[in-house]
Amino acid sequence: MTYRTLTALMMAGILLVAVAVAACGGSDEERSSDGEDAAMQDDGPASESGDEVVIHVHAEKTRFDPEVISVAVGQKVRLTLDNHDPILHDYTTDDPEFVVYASEGAEHGGHADATRVDGQVSLRPLHVAADAEQHADLLFEATEAGEYVFYCSVTGHQEGGMVGTIVVTG
Repeated sequence: MTYRTLTALMMAGILLVAVAVAACGGSDEERSSDGEDAAMQDDGPASESGDEVVIHVHAEKTRFDPEVISVAVGQKVRLTLDNHDPILHDYTTDDPEFVVYASEGAEHGGHADATRVDGQVSLRPLHVAADAEQHADLLFEATEAGEYVFYCSVTGHQEGGMVGTIVVTG
């Protein structure tokens, strides 16, 4: 291989790396022109959608991501449970400090009455289930500030660490 060929190959390699880096773009903070927090971007766990906040909670390998979510009293929250496992997972609280406006998810054991809400607005604990590799939606509003535990009520999942905290600020 001649010196000229070797130099041309090196330059082509450097150019290829530069194009690949440019195609990947910068960080969320660099791409956000309006100064929005990275967590509020569409690809983050939370985003604004009209008069409600949308929070995506991923369920995978007996873990929730994120494990801590924050909402404000009186704020409408659409929680989407994204199940990335080949088995059912759910999102459950025991505290009736929430007004549930709508719920759409999988039928799930003793929670059948809490799985679907059709126009019935009431103060109740949160519950929504997502079948394997599916998602479920829950529209709710917190009524009291505090910290509430959420967990997966499928046998053994809570004990295996599938728990988190919803922090409600006043």
